[in-house]
Amino acid sequence: MNLLKTLKNGVKVYELDVMESFKRTQDILNINNYSKNIDAESAYSPRVNKSFIGTYEVKIERKEDFSKFLKMVNHEFMNQHRHKIESLSISFDNWKTGKMDNGQRLGSKLLKSGYSKKLVDFYSLQIKKETKAFISISDIPQHIAGMSYYAEPGTWDGKKGTSCMDTRDIHEEECIRLGGALHDDKLYIGMLHYNANEVHNMNGALRARTILRLVHIDDIPCLVATLYYGNNETKDILHNGLLQLSECDIYSNDVYKDFTIIHNEHSNGCYDMIVIDDVHIKEEKEELMNVCCPMCKGTKTSEQYSDKLERFIDITCPLCNGKNVYQTKVYYYIDKWIEVEDVKPVKPYNEMYEHKGDSIDIQLNVGYIREERMKYEE
Repeated sequence: MNLLKTLKNGVKVYELDVMESFKRTQDILNINNYSKNIDAESAYSPRVNKSFIGTYEVKIERKEDFSKFLKMVNHEFMNQHRHKIESLSISFDNWKTGKMDNGQRLGSKLLKSGYSKKLVDFYSLQIKKETKAFISISDIPQHIAGMSYYAEPGTWDGKKGTSCMDTRDIHEEECIRLGGALHDDKLYIGMLHYNANEVHNMNGALRARTILRLVHIDDIPCLVATLYYGNNETKDILHNGLLQLSECDIYSNDVYKDFTIIHNEHSNGCYDMIVIDDVHIKEEKEELMNVCCPMCKGTKTSEQYSDKLERFIDITCPLCNGKNVYQTKVYYYIDKWIEVEDVKPVKPYNEMYEHKGDSIDIQLNVGYIREERMKYEE
């Protein structure tokens, strides 16, 4: 992989040297009964901005999480009232391993020392894993179509062990939205994986993912993450990795906290999917119907010849009595398959924002983005 640059915080940015494959994309779409109607090549729109595309090597450290825990410990100790709380010396290794130096479990030690169950529960939910990971931000069609397909089934906490965008669930109607995702030229996929070379074959390698949206704040483009999909651990790693990319104007979904504005951004509208369907028509019916009078053709009169007058004269139609309609029994039977073709608009993929067709409304904390940008101003 070609190293493009190293950020100030040590994050390495590599070129995403993956070729787009509409055949692979179509293969993924064809698995599902609904997404198989999507033509991958016609649905896909090239992204309007390529500058964010790449693989970012991040290191996930837990010092900040440890500090949050210690603050809560100190807060309870300093605010003890009716019962005495024992002062504890807890190291980073104690926090990470869950054991005190004497081998006692940290959670048990906290409870016995007078600390609250709320604190112990908070500690239990904290992710302690430190690791090197890769976040690939991609506009490649097979990555977009495979945004859940590439996950190992059962490893995520979403629908059926991945998410509703997994085409392997052949009856999942939501997969039709993959057409909108391919079409949306300001939508990117953020993929968490543990080996850099996995971007060439993501089968089973997708640990977590998010959709990233291109928006312009102060006329400067940036990417903002939406919802995270994965499990508790991998979603946390993805989030902490994205926090390290603000130098590149890439932001985690922290940008939605305490939002200050509803930002409107132009979009390229719906994906018009051509649908060909075989419609079975089977019907048998007999009923009375009013039809145009076959004798007078609706004129209410009929021209007849009079022998005595020796000429044609107009008379009131004797069949419809001058009403121009005639009631008769009609019977029909049909049993036939007909091929029909039409366009079905597929709404753009939307998460954490409202899609209005030619634009989106997204709630953002613009101050957060501006503060992050100021850190890197020279």
